[in-house]
Amino acid sequence: MKKTFSNRILDWILIGITLLFSVLSIWNLSSEFDFFSSYLLRIVFALTSIMALLSLLISKLNGQRFSRIFILVTLILPAVLIVNLFITDLVFYGATRTDLLQNPLLFLKLVGGIILFYLTLKYSTQQKAERIKDYGILIVGIGIFTICYVLTRTLEPNFNSDANNYPIWKTVVKSLIGIATLIIGTRIKKEKIKFKKGLIWTIILMFIFGLI
Repeated sequence: MKKTFSNRILDWILIGITLLFSVLSIWNLSSEFDFFSSYLLRIVFALTSIMALLSLLISKLNGQRFSRIFILVTLILPAVLIVNLFITDLVFYGATRTDLLQNPLLFLKLVGGIILFYLTLKYSTQQKAERIKDYGILIVGIGIFTICYVLTRTLEPNFNSDANNYPIWKTVVKSLIGIATLIIGTRIKKEKIKFKKGLIWTIILMFIFGLI
C-alpha cells in the first residue's frame, strides 16, 4: 500500500473518508437539481473526493496535495461559506438567518476537517515551499470555478425559465474577481507573491464576491 504521510493510521483514515465521500458525491450527482450553476458544486465535490482517493492509492499522484485540497474544499470551506453568508446578511441586511447555522453535520465536518488538516501538516513529509505551491494550485482552482460559475449563471436563464436574469454588471465584476483570484493563485504557485499576502487578498475577493 502506498505511504502518503509518515503516520499509516492517518493514511487509512483518509482512504476511508475519501472513499465514503466519493460514493456519496457520485450518488449525489444522480439526484435531481434545479439549477446547473449550483450543480457545479456537486461536480467539484465529486472530483475532489475521487482525486483524493486515487492519490492515496496511486504512487504517481501527489497524495498529500490532493488530500489537503479535499479536506479544505469538501470539509472546511462549506461551513466557512455558510458562516460568511450568515455574517454578511446580519451586518449588511440586518437579517438574522439562524436557519443557516442549524446544520450539525456541516459543523461536524468543519471540526473533523480542521483536525485532519492539522494532522496532515504534523505528519507531512513535504517542504513548506511545496505546501505553499499546493495552496496556490487550490486558489487557481477557486478562480477557475468562480469564472465558470459566473458564466453558467449568466447564460442559464436562456435555458431555464426558473433562473433569474443575472445583471451584466454582476457578470463583469464577478468575472474580474475570478480572474484576479486565478492570477493570485498562479503568482503564489510561482512564488512571485508571499503566501500570506495572496491568501488575504483571496479572502477579501471571495468576501466581495459573496457580498454582491
